[in-house]
Amino acid sequence: MKSIIFLVLSLFAANVFACPYLDGRYDRCYSELKNMRGEYIINQVDENGVNVFNVQFIDDETDESRTDVIRANGKIEKRKERVPKIGIKVNIESKAYCKDNIVYTDSEAFALFGTKVGEFQTRLFKVNNQLQMLVDGQYVGRKINKIIKCQLVGTEIEKP
Repeated sequence: MKSIIFLVLSLFAANVFACPYLDGRYDRCYSELKNMRGEYIINQVDENGVNVFNVQFIDDETDESRTDVIRANGKIEKRKERVPKIGIKVNIESKAYCKDNIVYTDSEAFALFGTKVGEFQTRLFKVNNQLQMLVDGQYVGRKINKIIKCQLVGTEIEKP
């Protein structure tokens, strides 16, 4: 009886913390904030039991490319970044994890002398053949609520 309960609990825990399968190329992106011309390429790998997502965005208008590495291990990772519209450099501390087939990234941004200038959460998941990214938080006193949706290359756009 104990082994059956353990098996059921193990399956439940594995499902709750399961990462979505996002590997692929996504284009026809839409954001309610601005028109987007580009594509996301996600390469998902397993590194010693940890899901790692290499997320590359290629801007078709500027040919600029940005790659973020998301390790869904719940550990804090640090990086430096320049905020494009403001031009200031910030230190980002973030941790990523999976829950209910969604990749969550909780981040805090710090400017000079460790002053906190923002915090936000990103959720990355797939609905049918559509990649969805939701960003909520605040950055330098401004609220952020952003939705990006992109279609898996080679598939039809889902009708509502």
